[in-house]
Amino acid sequence: MTRKTSAFAAAEALDAGTEFLVRQSGNKRLPRAALQAYIETLLPESPGSSSGTLTALRSDDLGVTETTLVDALTFNVQANTVYRLSASLLYRTTAVGKGIRVGIGGTAGVQSVAIRAATFDSSGAPVAQFAHAKGAPLIFPSSANGGDDNLLEITGQVYTTAAGTLTIQIGAAVQYDYTAAQKGSGGFLEALGTIAAA
Repeated sequence: MTRKTSAFAAAEALDAGTEFLVRQSGNKRLPRAALQAYIETLLPESPGSSSGTLTALRSDDLGVTETTLVDALTFNVQANTVYRLSASLLYRTTAVGKGIRVGIGGTAGVQSVAIRAATFDSSGAPVAQFAHAKGAPLIFPSSANGGDDNLLEITGQVYTTAAGTLTIQIGAAVQYDYTAAQKGSGGFLEALGTIAAA
């Protein structure tokens, strides 16, 4: 028995999809979009493809001077799902002695949060902190650059119990200090799987 190549399988799916849609349409000319949509339901996901969702990149800067956390990046999530999170937050401060406050928020119900945030301090040394709850701020009191293009990497895993939003939030490290999530910051949220509700 010979194994079918993906090109051969795709050709078979195209033939089957065309035949099915031609029968359904009464032998009329088919719109390309209808055929493409049907074929996509027949083909398995290609290796290396992902079920994750890339958030919209920040299209403008989000500047803050308060320690209260505000949403910088937002993901829509489903209930009873385990997600892997990866985000790169470019941020601006006014001096190396000024930093940023970050956290996880949103409207989704969450049972488990395990997030690591890492950046560089004013000496250029790497620093990392961990969050295990929504709304628990991580405070980085200094930054490597007293200006643009500081980098904060956020990675981790979240288990949601109710659908809603999951957000990456920012605030000033110290009240009235200025910090901003810069244009171009973004993240990736990948659904690892669902867990039945208890």
